[in-house]
Amino acid sequence: MSEKIVQEVEIDNATMVAFLSLKGFSGVPFISVPAYNGQSSRVSWKIMCNDKSDVDAAIKRFYENEQVGSRDFAKALQEIRSSMYSVKQMNGQLKK
Repeated sequence: MSEKIVQEVEIDNATMVAFLSLKGFSGVPFISVPAYNGQSSRVSWKIMCNDKSDVDAAIKRFYENEQVGSRDFAKALQEIRSSMYSVKQMNGQLKK
């Protein structure tokens, strides 16, 4: 019996990550670009998947304007942004 290998896809767009979370993908936020010279740090997410083509197909549906519930999307985006600020705060990367 073969095991599926978990792959990671990096995405730096919070809106896209919110859509992907509605489609059942989970993302782990991380600081991709540290704060520097007065600029705020950048957060990206590692989207976990068994096959990168599944994520690619979901991204394609996003750009094709697949319908999702507006309240569900707003809640997902709020959760993604909250995770973004939490990661920045834990790493001392909030803009001063």
